[in-house]
Amino acid sequence: MTIAARLLLLVTVVASAPALAQVQRYDADKTRSLLLRLAKNPPKGELIIQGALPAGRKGEFLNYYSQVIFPRLQGSDFSVPYRSYSLLLDVGAARSKRELKWFQRRFEKVATSYSALNVDESWTEQIREWARLAQGLQGDLPDVARMLDRDRELESYAPHLKMKLDEVHRLESEYEMALNAAPSNARLPEYTQARAEIRRRFKAGEISLDQARSELRAVLMLPMGYHRIGFEAAQAKGENLNRMAVLRSQLAKAKGFPNWSAYTLEVSGQGYTAEYRGVENQRRFLKNLIAALMPIYLQTLDARIREMGLERADLDIRLQDLGFFSPPGIEQLRAYFPDDKITDIWQEVLFESGYSPEVLSQILVDDKIRKGKNTSMAYMSGFFGPYDNDTIVDAETLSFPPNPGPFQNPGFVYIMQTYVGGGLADLQTAFHEGGHGLERVLKNKTRATDEAYGYVEVPSMTSERYVSDPHVVFDKAVPVNGQRPTLEEVKTYITSLKRGKVLALIQMSQTALLDTELWAYDYSQPQAQTFLERIEQLTKETDLLGKQFPDIETATPLFYHNVSTTHYTSGNVRQIGYVYAEIASIMMAEHFSDRLETLTGRRSWHKQPLLAGLFEKELYSEGWKLPFPKNIEKITGRPYDVSQVVGELKSELGLTDGVCETILKPGLK
Repeated sequence: MTIAARLLLLVTVVASAPALAQVQRYDADKTRSLLLRLAKNPPKGELIIQGALPAGRKGEFLNYYSQVIFPRLQGSDFSVPYRSYSLLLDVGAARSKRELKWFQRRFEKVATSYSALNVDESWTEQIREWARLAQGLQGDLPDVARMLDRDRELESYAPHLKMKLDEVHRLESEYEMALNAAPSNARLPEYTQARAEIRRRFKAGEISLDQARSELRAVLMLPMGYHRIGFEAAQAKGENLNRMAVLRSQLAKAKGFPNWSAYTLEVSGQGYTAEYRGVENQRRFLKNLIAALMPIYLQTLDARIREMGLERADLDIRLQDLGFFSPPGIEQLRAYFPDDKITDIWQEVLFESGYSPEVLSQILVDDKIRKGKNTSMAYMSGFFGPYDNDTIVDAETLSFPPNPGPFQNPGFVYIMQTYVGGGLADLQTAFHEGGHGLERVLKNKTRATDEAYGYVEVPSMTSERYVSDPHVVFDKAVPVNGQRPTLEEVKTYITSLKRGKVLALIQMSQTALLDTELWAYDYSQPQAQTFLERIEQLTKETDLLGKQFPDIETATPLFYHNVSTTHYTSGNVRQIGYVYAEIASIMMAEHFSDRLETLTGRRSWHKQPLLAGLFEKELYSEGWKLPFPKNIEKITGRPYDVSQVVGELKSELGLTDGVCETILKPGLK
């Protein structure tokens, strides 16, 4: 990377940003230029071997790394160009249709470079030889050789399959473009805000339950929303979804697996301990968790409905109605957290938690709606953490020496999101994606390890804890007409979140099960369901699991919301990671609160400047070193016991005594 390109990373802050702002903000020309520079000039460095080359096997191993492996690794790292072109497409950076097509061609070219590498038999043989030379050797570098060899065996394909790999990449890119181009993207804020406002008005006593349910159905009938985005994309490129599913089934069988879930969970499962890995274990985990949570949720639901003077059997409840049957909660605070203040609030809380301007300056936040941007997705694209120009290896220990001081170059993280609903839901998104970004620039990972997706989401989900701290929410609420909610009101609304945890965890588990089952199927078999047929069937089955509720019937079927993002269409089969991480994040948040109470006498996360250090030293710098969930157990000192967490949720809701009424307030019929 050129010096000019490195400097550009720290000068893209928009001049009109608030004085407090230290994160970079999206600027059409500067950000576009930055991404193009990164695509052409990703960071690269030299290899420095400290000490004389040893004799014997150790010397052979190190020399082979220096002469063969390191140069090929440098030349085959397409991750930065891949992220650059992907973002240029997702953020709507193209200035014309011609340039948009050029971005897409470049993106597909990078993707086909990955395919070429996946079928390169000479590279497979070189990795195999390096791993052979690593036999009997200890240190970071021999560990890398063994991991690389194992991963290569799993992830490489025979050369004749390259056309299928290229076709998958092309079809996926076309479908993502169809999502970006969906007309309903422009109306997504209107949709999310309309639904939130209906719930707010009902719980404020402004409209009746019948009126609220009627208005909700009217909104769902309109040509807008996530389901409409998915429908429009499927209308344009629905055949891509089915063809990708067929190709992935064929690729999985070529690797000796019965379906794509079985294959990809073997590839991605290396970072889990054995009992949390694989289709059968994950399916069992999810079904057992749903079975344990449903009675708890139904008991609280029935108690709430009775308080409203109603009976569940008389209501014909649909899935989308459930938001009405909880006490007044965070939707009542929506007006105090407007879209244009969310990033500033997030940033201010981080400063108060001890994060430095230098850390935040390595993050670019793109949070505004504009034409051509994919508004239905939010994600962190971690280009690279802080780095030195050179890779250093100790010749004697075959390990990477610890970095004694600051890195020579800053990292760079791009957070792509759009605040479409306002309120604490958007603030939670800011903390979630920000949690990913902070881990990327503070991790200081010095050796290669397997990272389970169940761990990857823990830092971000733990960061969401800020939004459930009443003191943080009270302090950061923006006055409306000169008024803010009282601390007691905020505490009441936050308390309602406890009940929401149960339903959220149920729904998270259902979507994870859908993801697993969607790809645990052979789409290439005769008379197979199409991808859309299968996702429609599985949506109904998982919604009804454990006596859950059916969807409202609408003009555009609501199951299409499952193809409005790439969560399920990508074939990553990683939704289970969110469920694992949710349990772990509850444990981590309690651990940090305990540590704060010991150090400061306060459990609240409000204005706790020690908190950044706790995240960095105990989670960001340690969490990746052991398989999940051993890493969480080591940090927290607690067993990763799902039944214990479920029991604590039950206790929080007062269900140990069989009484919920004391924490639930009546609503309006």
